Amino acid sequence: MNKIAITVLLSIFIAANAAASEGVADQEGTIHAGIKLGPSDVTGNPIGLGVYGGYTLFGPNTFKNHAFFSKLSIAVEGEYVHLGNASSLGVSYSAATLGAVAAATYPINEQFSLIVKAGMASVTSKASGCGWMCNASSTSIGVHTGAAGHFNITPKIGVRAGYDSYPNHSMLSVGGVFKF
Repeated sequence: MNKIAITVLLSIFIAANAAASEGVADQEGTIHAGIKLGPSDVTGNPIGLGVYGGYTLFGPNTFKNHAFFSKLSIAVEGEYVHLGNASSLGVSYSAATLGAVAAATYPINEQFSLIVKAGMASVTSKASGCGWMCNASSTSIGVHTGAAGHFNITPKIGVRAGYDSYPNHSMLSVGGVFKF
C-alpha cells in the first residue's frame, strides 16, 4: 500500500508540468517551520505529532534552461515526530523518528504546490512495563521518503497534507507551515 501511494503521488508530481500555470515557489533563502499531526501505523494510539523546519537552497529559476526544473525550489528539512504509543497487558510501546530530507516543491498555481522528499531517518522504538525481560529500546536507520500537497493561505502561512515512510513505520499527516 505504501509503494502504491508513493507511486501515485510521484506520478502526479511529474505529470503536473503539463497542467501547471505560473506558480510561486519558495525563493532561495526562505526559512520555514511547521507542525504536523495524523495517524501512524503504530497500533493502539496511532496519533503522531511532529515538528519540522527547513531552508530553501535553490529557488525557482535556478535551472533556467528547462521548463519543468526552472519552477522547482529545493529545500533541506529536519524533523522530529513522535509516532504514537501502544499499550496492551501492561506492556507499553512507543516510537519516534528524527531525520533530514531534501524536499522538492513544484508550484501548480499561486496557492497549491506538490512536494516530494527523500532523505534519512532514525526511528527509536521502546517497549517497557514488564520488568527487565522486556524493557528494551531499538533504533533503525534508513530511508525516509514522502509526498505532500501544500496550500498557501497567505504568502507566509500554509497547510500541508502528506504521507511519510520511515524505517519500519509510516504516517499520514496534516499540519501548518510558517515561512520567514
